[in-house]
Amino acid sequence: MSQTRSFLMLLGICLIGWSSVYGQNEFEAKQAIIDGVAAYRSGESGADSLFAQGESHPELGSLAAYNRGRSLMDQEEGLADARKAFQRAIQDSGDSMIQADAWHNTGNSLLMEQDIDGAIESYKSALRAHPGHDAARYNLAYAMRMKDQEQEQEQEQDQEQDQDQEQDQEQDQEQEQEQDQEQDQEQEQEQDQDQEQDQEQEQDQDQDQDQEQDQEQDQEQDQEQDQ
Repeated sequence: MSQTRSFLMLLGICLIGWSSVYGQNEFEAKQAIIDGVAAYRSGESGADSLFAQGESHPELGSLAAYNRGRSLMDQEEGLADARKAFQRAIQDSGDSMIQADAWHNTGNSLLMEQDIDGAIESYKSALRAHPGHDAARYNLAYAMRMKDQEQEQEQEQDQEQDQDQEQDQEQDQEQEQEQDQEQDQEQEQEQDQDQEQDQEQEQDQDQDQDQEQDQEQDQEQDQEQDQ
């Protein structure tokens, strides 16, 4: 089974003693990220919406985008939106580990949708971003094994289809041969019937000739008696 990095990227600072250099919008964005992490950990809904608010933070936006993608992966029909969030995290972050994790979870989401080729390319991208990403390396090997199995199954199916086609062709040929034999038999029967009819006609003609001869003989005898 593939390995999924299920954790969120967590903030290592708290809000106590917040510096005045941050404006209200940045403060709210960061608070939204922290609230999103808490909501996700407790299993509450709305974590993805909180992370979406956190994406407006000038420094932590890529982290919020990653966390949003990860929270969307747990929702039904949220995989496509999760990949969009991961792509934003990859584009906006200069942190190779965030980029690698985003690519890795992109691969995981594609694998969940049985897009093996897309998953393989995503895992490779994760390893390009961070060659020491063990989970991406493991899942890449796992996806490649799945690809090999899929190809083997396709080959087996092709072979079975070829065998089925050969069997169908053989059956068609046998049926054609049987039909030809039946036609030949019917033709022979018709010829026999024609011959029988010809023989009957000949016999009828012979009988007619015999009757005529008998009649002629009778007439001759009658004439002789008259004389």
